[in-house]
Amino acid sequence: MKILSFAWCDYNTAVGNANRSFLEELSKKGHEIKVIAPYYFNQEENTFKIYFVKNEIKFKEKIELRLSKIIRYDFVDILYRINARLMANKILSTWCPDIIYSRSNPISTVWVGTDIASKYNLPHIASFSDPIPSPFYPKWIFDLRKKKIKMILKKLSAYSFICQEMLEWENSNCKIDKNTKGFILPNPINKKINIEKSGQQVISFIGHFYGKRKAENLIKGFDFLLRKFPNAQLWIVGTDVSKISPFLESNNLRNHVKILPYTNDVIQIMKESTVLVDVDFDCEKEKNVYISSKLIEYLRTNLPIVLLTTPNSPAESLLSKCSESAKIVYHKNILGIASALEWALNFFDTEKARIEREQLYKAYCMNTQINLLEDKLISMISNDK
Repeated sequence: MKILSFAWCDYNTAVGNANRSFLEELSKKGHEIKVIAPYYFNQEENTFKIYFVKNEIKFKEKIELRLSKIIRYDFVDILYRINARLMANKILSTWCPDIIYSRSNPISTVWVGTDIASKYNLPHIASFSDPIPSPFYPKWIFDLRKKKIKMILKKLSAYSFICQEMLEWENSNCKIDKNTKGFILPNPINKKINIEKSGQQVISFIGHFYGKRKAENLIKGFDFLLRKFPNAQLWIVGTDVSKISPFLESNNLRNHVKILPYTNDVIQIMKESTVLVDVDFDCEKEKNVYISSKLIEYLRTNLPIVLLTTPNSPAESLLSKCSESAKIVYHKNILGIASALEWALNFFDTEKARIEREQLYKAYCMNTQINLLEDKLISMISNDK
């Protein structure tokens, strides 16, 4: 198969890492893949060909913000679409792909993929890691973008979301009835890691606290935990210090909360941890349709997981399949958070816990997901002939 892909493949975001993993696995299966991606630093060798295009102009931040408000789209997205379209036309002048495969976020990758697919009469599949537009947008932006996204979804040969809840929300939001184009393609669980239990009491959260994902209740629950586990530590990895420091009021907390910079080597962090924590979005009015990439990463290990979430979330549905080694707690239940962390520090790996994790791994491993994606790509090419 010859595949032209539009995707962001940077190394310092969960979306970029997932995109690159899927494309590398397709390439290892013998498919010829050419990817049009924005320029990024820390480039490494890949098993597929990347064509880099510019998506930045050095404006002052205030000017760029004003431009974005005027045109109602992020300026970097528009620049990517323009330059990616030019690059695609150049590539297709000497090379003919069988299919276009776009991976979002951002939506600009799918947008330009749709334009090129229409121009060259090619089948086009897109994979989305987040709902589009975001449920957290102001209503006027949400309504404006929804019209364009509905048009894009209707033009696609097929499209995937990472969980059933997200796919159903998207179809309902865009009023797409009797949909046969949508399918589920979760972010995969990579190679398993068995971590030996150490004598430390390290509770780790790996990721960003932003928007509706907040650190406050986790830190409050940890503060209660310290009364029973005075040697416990909370490591927060990859978050701006300013997002955390307002909650570290007491010297006791400051001495037990360690804020570490972003790292690509999350495996080393997990190896030094006793418990892994995921903090889901604090959704009250909006429907929670997210599963964080860090939760999938955590499932590579045999460590206990504590999830702070809202009732009936996709993350709760996923972790309920391994209830022996995971605790799910409502994100506003401070004492419940402390209790869940205490359970996790006392966790003892059992045979039932191992069986549950193994079954989940088989369902979500890269081999399962890449076979599903490959079959879908091949079927779309066959249908197009």
